[in-house]
Formats: sequence, structure tokens, C-alpha cells
Amino acid sequence: MPQLLALFVTGGVVLSFFSWIGKTIFVKGLILPFQFAVLGIIVVTRMAIVTMLFTLAIKVFNALHTLFDIFNNLAVNHPAIFDVPFKILHNLGLFTAIQEHLPLFSLVLITYFLVVLSKITLDTMSLIARELFQIALITAK
Repeated sequence: MPQLLALFVTGGVVLSFFSWIGKTIFVKGLILPFQFAVLGIIVVTRMAIVTMLFTLAIKVFNALHTLFDIFNNLAVNHPAIFDVPFKILHNLGLFTAIQEHLPLFSLVLITYFLVVLSKITLDTMSLIARELFQIALITAK
């Protein structure tokens, strides 16, 4: 009888059962919320980066249009100091060429930003899949 009692008390079935319960509570109660929080932070950060890139592209595109409008106004109502350089650039057709071909370059810029967006999305999705796989491995024990 004392040997049977020693089996349950000193590390037998009872101790392994409570150890298993402790590990399960620790894994599911502490590690999983931390992993989900980190995963959420990463997704939100990547979404913020994508939003920032598109906002930057729109601001640069609008700034270029504003800059070319300023150059055209300077070419028409120019101060005396800008007379010769602007006449040369305007006669060469630099400003009109840039304004006419800016939509072509904007198409290239939009394509570049779409490629960056798809790469960020692919990296985020692979990261989410990897994290969820790790979570599944941790909870399967």
C-alpha cells in the first residue's frame, strides 16, 4: 500500500497530470495571446506602410502637377532674372514634353506601387500562415 501511495504522490500519474494541465494553461493562457497580439501588430504595421506608400505617391503626383503649373506660369509671367533660362527651356519644349508624357510615367509609377503592394501582401500572408502553423504546433501538444 505505501508503494502505491508513493507512486501517486512522488511523480507518478498525479504529478504528470497536474504538469500537463499547467503546461496547457501556460501555453494557451500566456503564449497564444502574445502571439496573436504580435501577429496583429505586424498586420496593422504592414497596412500602415501600404497606406503611407499610396499617400506618398498621390502627394508626389499632385506636387509634380503643381510644379509644372508653376513653371508654366513663370514661363509666361517671368521675372527678368529667369528670362533667358526659361525661354531656352520653353523653346526646347522641356515643360510641354514632361507634361505630355507624365501620364505614361504615372502608369509606370502606379505599376511599381502595385508590385510593392503585392509583395508586402504576399510577405504578410506567408508570415500569418507561418505564425498560425506555429500556434497550431504549440496547441497540439
